[in-house]
Formats: sequence, C-alpha cells, structure tokens
Amino acid sequence: MIAPPQQGHLVVFMRWPEAGKTKTRLIPALGAEGAAALHRQMAEHTLAVAREFCGEHDVLLTACFTGTTPDVMQSWLGQDIALEMQVAGDLGARLRHASEQHCAAGAYVLIIGTDCPELSPAILAQANAALASHDVVLGPAVDGGYYLIGVKRPCAALFTGIAWGESRVCHDTEAAAAAAGLRVAKLSVLSDVDRPEDLAERVSDFIDEADKRDANFYAAGLGKKYSRYVPSDPTVAHAAIAHLKQEKMLRGNKFCEWGCGFGVAASIAAILGMES
Repeated sequence: MIAPPQQGHLVVFMRWPEAGKTKTRLIPALGAEGAAALHRQMAEHTLAVAREFCGEHDVLLTACFTGTTPDVMQSWLGQDIALEMQVAGDLGARLRHASEQHCAAGAYVLIIGTDCPELSPAILAQANAALASHDVVLGPAVDGGYYLIGVKRPCAALFTGIAWGESRVCHDTEAAAAAAGLRVAKLSVLSDVDRPEDLAERVSDFIDEADKRDANFYAAGLGKKYSRYVPSDPTVAHAAIAHLKQEKMLRGNKFCEWGCGFGVAASIAAILGMES
C-alpha cells in the first residue's frame, strides 16, 4: 500500500451531549434526554473507531468540539486526545478553519463527525491511503451529505457556497474540487443517524433480519449484551416506540414495548454496531 504524505491528522467534529441542544431532530422520537444519550453513545463509539485507526496508522487525533469547556470535554474523553474548540460561523467556516489549521508543513487532514455509526477503522484506512494519489477524499452519505472529507492542502472553495444540510452537499463539494483542479477519491456510501426516519429504518431492518418476535429474547439477549448503552429512564424507550409506531415506521407488533426498559435503546446499540 502506498503511504499517504507526511503526518496525518484525524479531526472529529463533536458536540457536548447536552439534553435539548444535541440531536434535536431526534427529540420527537427519543425525547431530549434520550437524544442526548444516543449522541453520547455515537460519539464514544466514533472515538473508539478513531483511536483504533490512529494507533495503527500513526495519525494524530483531535476532537474539535463545541457546547462546553475544554476541562469538561477532557474529563469525558480522557487525556489521550487533543482538544480544540470550533470557531464561530457555519459548518463551512468551521471545516475550513480545521483544514487550514492542520494542513501545515505538508501534513494532511481527515475530518469526520459522529453521526455515522457504520464508519470503521478500515474505511478510515481507505481514506488515509486515498490521499497518496488524490488531493481530496469524500465519504458520501445516503442523505447527500458526507461523513468524511480529507484534504492534503487547504482549499477554501470546498467549504464556500455549499448549502449545508441539503441533499447536494457532497455533489457540490465534489464539483467545487473538480473546478479547482483537484483529484477526488470517493469512499463507499454510508448511512448516518440524524432524523427519526433514519433511526426507524435501521430498527425495522434489524428486526426483519433477526426474524424474532419474542420480547424476552431481545430483553435477555440484546438487553444484556448492550446494557451499558441503555438510558436510565425507561420512558425513553417507550416514547421512542410510541412515536415510531404512530408514524407507521414499524409494522405490527414486531417492536414490543418491553417493561424492562431496554426496548429501543438496546436495539439501537445493536443496530449501530456499537459492540461492547
């Protein structure tokens, strides 16, 4: 495998998981506390993936955060990860600043968020290798955004004039790179979890694949295996189930309301692949 150029940096964009201020589009399904709990789980899972990749490839890891102080973040994430605060401005301004800060002296940078539980060390390694022969690497998301962007040198055009949050983000970023004469590599398309329908699709698919309707199986099996991801308040699971059923995102009685309170939270952990 061809080695990428010089020192690499992996920057994880993340937010402190404060209820009501994170994963707000999931609040109708999970409630404010449940959405924050899921965000925490996904962030910790992403950092575990990032640590594994960085350890194997001698890449420096930084959490670029917002929503709290450095001391609070360090207490949560540990002392082995560098921290920097996100600058003011829209997502483009923050991404541009991070890329410029880390693309120095021949270094390159990979930037990810915490919304894509399908991201793995192997995919990060593919992105890392792609920069040996390309100027930009993009990880397209199903919704039209991207879960990863990597650059060998700063390019403001990649982050300017992009309609953030819209379905053309990845397409328009690729077009901006081409217009700037940059060679672009693309990774596999992955799903993120940002809206109730994203969550419902993953839950429904998981249940279909498992082909089990016994609540005791899920409670005793998944509940035990993924118990560290289960929020302390059982109403989170019940509220999520009620919302998903109301929206007809799940069929029939396949998704049982488990009195033990594992319910949605245990299944979410399994679906997102957050192994213990």
